[in-house]
Amino acid sequence: MSWISASEDTGISVLTTIDAETGGQLILLGLGSGDVRVLSGISREQIGLIDTGGDTVNRILLADADNDGNDGIVVCDDAQIHLVDPATLTIEAHVPYGANDCEVGNVDEDAAFEIILSDGRVLEFDGTDTEIEWTYPGGEFGTLLELANIDDDPALEIIGASSWYYVTAFD
Repeated sequence: MSWISASEDTGISVLTTIDAETGGQLILLGLGSGDVRVLSGISREQIGLIDTGGDTVNRILLADADNDGNDGIVVCDDAQIHLVDPATLTIEAHVPYGANDCEVGNVDEDAAFEIILSDGRVLEFDGTDTEIEWTYPGGEFGTLLELANIDDDPALEIIGASSWYYVTAFD
């Protein structure tokens, strides 16, 4: 199969796919305008547009960032994080923190998921309130983030790739 999407005037900054609740895949295009264009993986037609009202999209992921037990679409830009219902594509919350990259997972000993920002902040969001749980005293974790359990303990480690050519794992 071959297919080419329509051109995006503001540029595509992020590309990801997620499983659609109705079957198939959704193709999510993070745009320079701050919008997220949602395409059906089956028809490749646009089925939605998420207008975050924010800046260039830096990261899109599917995670339980608000600790309600359900995964949502998490859109990160430099100024804020937008939480989107994957079924309706409506924005449910804005978290007033942003960064070049973000991840969501449990990186400490409590049961809640944290939002990890590349600039070194670790947040906990309960759907209403945001708390900065801690900040890395050495500055940023890196320009790019991933989470992985690389030491077999209960918590995930923060893996940061720095723009100055190395990777650090934070436990």
